[in-house]
This record gives sequence, C-alpha cells and structure tokens, in this order.
Amino acid sequence: MEQKIIPVIPKIKDFIYNKERSNFALRGEETVTFLIDLIPVEVDGKTKFAPKIEYIKGEGVLSYYRGVSYPAYGAQTPDAMKALNQMKRLLRYTALLCKNPLFLVGLYAVRTTAMDYFNKIVDGDIGEHSIKSEYLCKCANAVEQFMYQMTGNMTFANNIAQVPEYDDAYRYRVQDIFTELDVEAFIKNPYKELDRLASLYIEREERVGVRDKVNSILRLAKLALHIPSVRKKISENVHLLKRGAFDKNDRYWVSVTDNGYKYFGVEIDERLKSYEERPYVFKVTT
Repeated sequence: MEQKIIPVIPKIKDFIYNKERSNFALRGEETVTFLIDLIPVEVDGKTKFAPKIEYIKGEGVLSYYRGVSYPAYGAQTPDAMKALNQMKRLLRYTALLCKNPLFLVGLYAVRTTAMDYFNKIVDGDIGEHSIKSEYLCKCANAVEQFMYQMTGNMTFANNIAQVPEYDDAYRYRVQDIFTELDVEAFIKNPYKELDRLASLYIEREERVGVRDKVNSILRLAKLALHIPSVRKKISENVHLLKRGAFDKNDRYWVSVTDNGYKYFGVEIDERLKSYEERPYVFKVTT
C-alpha cells in the first residue's frame, strides 16, 4: 500500500510528561518544519496513518521524517516552546546579574532558597510541558545529571534540562562543545580548557544575539570556577557532560541544518556533502 503524504503536527503522548497537560494550543503561528513519516495503524478494522514516533526510556522521544533514516530527538510543540522561552529569559537575566561577583556570591549563599523560588516560577510556565527524566534525550539527560550533582536538587536539574530537550538550536550548540570537551584537560586545568572551548564557540557562532546570550553563561561559569567548592564539584562531574556529545543521528541533523552555527567548525555547504538524504520541508500554521 502506498503511503499517504500529508502535513501533520503530531500530538505527543501524555505519559512522557511530569504533569497532566491541558488541551490548550497556540493559534495562528507559522513555522517551517519537516514532513513527519507516517505508519499505518489498524483502528476499528480501518487503516489509518499515525506519526512515526518512538518513546524510548533512556534515549528519549525519536521522531522519524520522510526521506530520512536518522530520527530526530525531542517532542517540540509550539505551546511548549512559548513556555520554554519564558524560562530562558529568566535564566538569561539571572546570568547577566551574575556578571557582578558580589551578586554571584550572594546568590550562592542563598542557593537553596533561590532554586526553590526558581522551581515555583518555572512550574507556572513550563510545568505541564516538563518531560520526565527517563524520556529526555541523551544531551538533556547529561545536563540534568550534571546539574543534579552540582546542586542536589533534581527538580531544578530537570527544569534546566528542558532547555536542551526542547530547543534544538541551543542543544546542538551545546552538543558541539560537549563533543569537543577534553575531560582530562579540564580536570588538569579547568580555566584553560574552558577558555579553549569558549574560543571554539565564538569562532563557530555566526549569530551575534545568540553569542551574547551564551557568553553571559560562559562568564558565569568562569566566575563560578573561582569558588573552590564549586570548582571541585565541576571537575568531579564534568565527565557526565560527555554523555551528551553528538551521536550518529545528531551528526546527520546538524549536517543538514543551517541555524547560524558552524558545527564541527565546518560551513553548512561542506556539511551537506556528507549526506545524500534530505528531509521534506513544508510551512504550517497552527
């Protein structure tokens, strides 16, 4: 039977989320997306077509797209992305405030209370879209495990992990740096290795706005290294971040994706030469 080709925004199954979700959906938002693959499903004796999505514990949500044998990670929906952007703004402005060493020291002193407040604020925005630890992609899971070891607060760690889980542009950039990370070099000299990774990022980032946001986080990381107890914890757990490095599926998607970053230090025209497969693309209005 020839597969029917139709644009579809899949409804993600509720069991992967931490909280019960509402049926609210954004309206009138146009996005460019890929044509998701469909598989035949027997319902009441009739053949219908459903989005080809796998939910694998320890690996994440895998979406398959027409024309491509490499699944993409994540369960992005327009309403979830809007909620995520609220949290990203909170993180960004906190990082900017932390440019002041006195604010950073003060925040560290009240970190337990600050994380509790953060969790309560974030729960109101992204709570119903928050994905359980076991269904996070490998990169998001690596971030979650690292943040948990750093803070001892799993709710906070899971909230932070939603950023790389949902936002491909940030996740792929983070994975590029995780892939370049030399764990032994970091343990030996964390300042030097962080500077090397920061330089690589700056060389590869083509979008000034994104560069400024990430630089705020990098400055915060550099300041945090000056706190002996934090530096020790980072060095003991930095190996966890390597679990979020590119795998074969990620390598395909960053090779055919042009979002203003030179993955592997290579321009998009050169990356495209590595693969013949291309996903079908279409515009959709929710």
